[in-house]
Amino acid sequence: MESASEPHPDPQAGLIPASPWERKMAWAKEQAAKGRLGDARGLYRELVEEDPTNVRALNNLGILLDEMGDPEGAVAQLRAAKRIDPHNQEVLGNLSAALGAMGRYADAEEELRLAVRLDPSNLEIRANLGLLLFRRGLYEQAAAELAVVCAGRPDDGLPLFYRGEALNRLGRVEEAIKALERVTELIPGNPRAYYTLGVLFDKKNAPDRAAAMYRKARELSDS
Repeated sequence: MESASEPHPDPQAGLIPASPWERKMAWAKEQAAKGRLGDARGLYRELVEEDPTNVRALNNLGILLDEMGDPEGAVAQLRAAKRIDPHNQEVLGNLSAALGAMGRYADAEEELRLAVRLDPSNLEIRANLGLLLFRRGLYEQAAAELAVVCAGRPDDGLPLFYRGEALNRLGRVEEAIKALERVTELIPGNPRAYYTLGVLFDKKNAPDRAAAMYRKARELSDS
């Protein structure tokens, strides 16, 4: 997703943008990157007023408002961007995040599912959908969605951790252990993975292994 505060690398970096509008856009990103969020917000609002159909400006303003704790304002800007470009996956992902921040998880899921239909190969979107499904308690769906992500990104510990947690909640103990043991290799400082492994070994009636996992979880939490 594009960040309102972190400009993307540009092959023409260092060159002054050609138009006043683009110069203002660059300035808005610079202000946000420096933590001057109020100034950046004002500049983005000016950009939207000057070109109400510009998806970049609407998207960046939406991201910034969400970062500033105004998800309702973010949703308004991002919905406007979606009306202009309904197939923009970046906008859909950002809209989903803002809706999630408001607790509107069903609406957030709808936006992510649309993004997945548009491009099933986008693993970032699918990871976000899997995490949202997990948070909604839809563990079977979460495990299935995250399985796709883990297959495509086998060294990414975060989706694998949530898949392991979902498998645990589904009672699929052996699969959960396999997933979370791999997580301890990918993210060795994650105490939650060790704690859940303790729970899983308790379920297997392996108290010594469970105790070792709980002990490791405590050590990491206290460090």
